[in-house]
Amino acid sequence: MGMLAMPVDSFASERDRLMKDVLAHYAGKETMPAESVFKNLKVIKGRTVDQVLHMMNMGFGRSLGVRCQHCHVLGHWADEDKHTKQIARDLMTMSARINDELLPAIKNIKSDKPSINCGTCHHGIAPPGQWADGLGRTARRAWGASLVLDVDRIHRARAGSPRVRGLIFCTNSIDGSPDHLWP
Repeated sequence: MGMLAMPVDSFASERDRLMKDVLAHYAGKETMPAESVFKNLKVIKGRTVDQVLHMMNMGFGRSLGVRCQHCHVLGHWADEDKHTKQIARDLMTMSARINDELLPAIKNIKSDKPSINCGTCHHGIAPPGQWADGLGRTARRAWGASLVLDVDRIHRARAGSPRVRGLIFCTNSIDGSPDHLWP
């Protein structure tokens, strides 16, 4: 059983450099709570400055294959000028709900702590729909089609909103009709 290869992350060195620059700017505050240092930190709370910067770089940047500028204005990190920043917040909230509420509600999952993250759907590409066929095959191999379809069924029953249902891209990729969120 093979794994899908992530696309080459051509922005990794740029993100690494920017992360080091920001860490240097906040030297001595790396272990402080991020919400006491950064402005407009709305979702990622309870982590240190160092943890948040590494999460942005390796978690979001690598999982989506994007530059920091995808969500931020360089040098003006707290600005709310880009709609992608709010989309990222909404998707973090969605992922937390899937991990904390929806996946644990599915019986007979063959994992002690099933979870998803940005890379589950994005696979290194910002619009998640670009890997529909490969992602559907991977989901079937990893969890079996019933898990992915059950997540969709439970989510539809609890959420009731077409916009929220559309966030779970990988649920619909199994039947070949991907549901795209990206604007």
